Amino acid sequence: MNNTNKKLLKLGIVFMTSTGIITTTTLTPLNTSALFETNKINAYELIVDGETWFILEDIQQITKVLDQFKSKMTPSISENIKILSVDFVQDVEIVPVKVDKKELNIIDNLTRKLNYPVQAQDNYVVQEGDSAWKIANTLNISLDEISKLNPDINIEKLWPGDQLVISSVKHYLDVKVSLQSTIEEVIHYQTTTTKDASLSQNTKKTIKAGVDGLKEVTYLFEYVNGTERSNSILNETVLLEPVTAEVVVGSKPVTLRSSGTSFGVTTGTLSSDYGWRTHPITGKRSFHDGIDIANQVGTSINAYADGTVTKTSWTDSYGNYIVIDHGGGLETYYIHLSGFDVSVGDSVTAGQLIGRMGKTGSATGSHLQFEVRVNGVPQNPWDYL
Repeated sequence: MNNTNKKLLKLGIVFMTSTGIITTTTLTPLNTSALFETNKINAYELIVDGETWFILEDIQQITKVLDQFKSKMTPSISENIKILSVDFVQDVEIVPVKVDKKELNIIDNLTRKLNYPVQAQDNYVVQEGDSAWKIANTLNISLDEISKLNPDINIEKLWPGDQLVISSVKHYLDVKVSLQSTIEEVIHYQTTTTKDASLSQNTKKTIKAGVDGLKEVTYLFEYVNGTERSNSILNETVLLEPVTAEVVVGSKPVTLRSSGTSFGVTTGTLSSDYGWRTHPITGKRSFHDGIDIANQVGTSINAYADGTVTKTSWTDSYGNYIVIDHGGGLETYYIHLSGFDVSVGDSVTAGQLIGRMGKTGSATGSHLQFEVRVNGVPQNPWDYL
């Protein structure tokens, strides 16, 4: 090679042609970059909340693994439930990039990261003498969270051996599922009362039987990683109007419901009704012996009618509660109180302050559970209020 060719060799790349002529290409910054770019391949960067997780070659494999994880974290539902959306809580992006092949990850790394939890699910086996309230205090978890983690269990009536989920599985990605459920629910009939001076305050006579109505209710539920986080009513349609009952009652004073927020025995909003209740997603049914009226802790609780206080007591389920005997086998129960203003043996009159609203026992929030019993058998409180 002559001196000229040696100089060309220093300036670029030398090529020998078929005719023996030597040619060169000078390596400028521009074509140097192009040369390296030809060694890169098309790939996809998986970014979660601004952080690069993996660089993978096949976008179809990425979406397949992500969709499989979404399906795994979607709760089991019945046929009449409509899935509105399935999304990640985190911001997940798949961005096309060009990279060296050595920078690629394998799809198994993504599969393992999604399916191996950060924290496993914890369970608790209910013991003799346990209540949801006691378990919540012991394990430092709210009753509301226990209820949401265990939608198939009535936490007000736990039995030894029942298994409660007390913390859900934690994953690197969270899946939020929006569900729509339309079910038929009972509209409990109202009762109109007429006073009769010939009847005692504890006596009622049905003139016209009430008939429950029926309504179609559409709920919106949001689940995160298979656990219910919120629910709301989207629409209600009355299918069958209820028939109001007509009842004659004694003229001696009792505390009657006078408005949508005044229930005689206390004030607030109705948070749970009397009778069978069906969870809109699980379909599990349980019977509620009273009505729940929610208000702030300390709200006044009044006696339904004249009577004698027979109990001011405590149980893990009821918390603080009062029982008043009104005679003729009629008793009223005032449950989940924060405190008492009467003692056993006290005579009370209708409307008298007897206690304060609270959230003791198995109560997810401050409310009064009001029950009416005749000869020990639970009655529909609406027949008395």
